Formats: sequence, structure tokens, C-alpha cells
Amino acid sequence: MGTQGIEMPNKLRIQYANLRKQKGEDGKDELVYDTRRGRAVIPNRIYGGKVIENVCQALARIVIGEQLLRIAKKYKVVMTVHDAIGCIAPEAEADEAMRFVEESMKVRPTWALDLPLDCEGGYAKSYGEC
Repeated sequence: MGTQGIEMPNKLRIQYANLRKQKGEDGKDELVYDTRRGRAVIPNRIYGGKVIENVCQALARIVIGEQLLRIAKKYKVVMTVHDAIGCIAPEAEADEAMRFVEESMKVRPTWALDLPLDCEGGYAKSYGEC
């Protein structure tokens, strides 16, 4: 694999398969890359705002991934939803677990020590009750 793409702090890259110029419906050049829908390969338009959104989402995923690994050393992580982590802890440790998870979610990555992070949380017997 080549070195094209946008390199993230963890050295992974955001890549756009077969990035190329093509004529849009209005006859103007636009950038597109290939995406798959089932067996079909479909050109998908890419533009500045979409690239920025992709970078923001990738950075958030890296941050929460590092936090998830820290939490998983102590509690079983069972799900993530965007910027949230769900885990299972013994009921008797609920308050301690909540403090640990909140503390872990505020840990800044070494590559972004000034990143403002905060979190809020809750616990219950089910995700829906939180």
C-alpha cells in the first residue's frame, strides 16, 4: 500500500480509494473516490468540509480508543457510541467505577496535551436507564 492519505497521530491514515477528478453533473471538475455498496463500486464526491469532518471523527476515534483501552484494563467495555463508552462493573463498585471511567475519559493523549476534555456519565442496570 502506498503512503497516500492523511496521516493521523497514531500513524494510521485516512485514505480515499481511487481518488480522482471527474466531471460533475454541472460539467465542473470535482474530486471523487470509490465506495462500495454491496458489490457495486460507486464514486463518492469529496470536498473540504467532508475531509474536515473525516479528520475530526478519526481524531475523536483515536482519543476514545485510547480511553477505552485504559478502562478495559479494569472493567469490561461492552459498547461505544460516538464519544461514549458503556461498560459493566459490579453493582457494589458503581460509584468507584463511575469515578474511574470519568477520570479515564478526561485523560488527554500524549499528542494533544492541551486538548480540552470533559465528560459526564451515569450508571444504571441498562444503557437505556442511564
